[in-house]
Amino acid sequence: MKRLTIIAGAFLLGVGVMLVIMQPWKRTAKPTVSLPAPESTPSRLELVQRMIDEGRFNDAQEAIRNEFQGAWPSARAWALSGLIGIRTADVKQAQDCLARAAKVDPDLFEIPLFQGHLDMLLGDRSAAWRSYTEALKRRPGDAKALAGRAAARFELGEHAGAVEDATAAIAQEPDALFTRAAAYAELGHRGLATGGEARPQARRPA
Repeated sequence: MKRLTIIAGAFLLGVGVMLVIMQPWKRTAKPTVSLPAPESTPSRLELVQRMIDEGRFNDAQEAIRNEFQGAWPSARAWALSGLIGIRTADVKQAQDCLARAAKVDPDLFEIPLFQGHLDMLLGDRSAAWRSYTEALKRRPGDAKALAGRAAARFELGEHAGAVEDATAAIAQEPDALFTRAAAYAELGHRGLATGGEARPQARRPA
């Protein structure tokens, strides 16, 4: 019995010495390597918007039909369908779809933005100015709304305002350069609007 006690004591003493020497509690934990976040997959409506921007209207129309197979199509789906109508000069489709979008979500940003595009298509520059201004209230600084309002202001003869809006939009909407150049010409900054020469035209918003 005495021998077992001596053996056990020696074992505990050895363990204690090893812990003092190794001091595992002082070891620095290895830094955790964080994995990169997976890339987000574009939603179906984002893909539809991309198709419209690329001029693939038939593809966009086909893709958005899936959204209307459900019981409650979203306001943005209706709005994008309206945008397809605008881009293809189908005024009835554009008007009907934007009206449906407004019933689902009257505060949706795209409604006044696309309504501004429709107003420009119909030649109502004053209505377009109001629509784009409403869009900018909902999303201040939006480049598409600024570019659209710049074009409307140019057509209304507000050339200084057109320059202001176009300048703010150019970084994201390069087509606003045409509107700004045309407005500068009307203001006489480059002396191009003299002698009966053809005056440069603002480019319609995309």
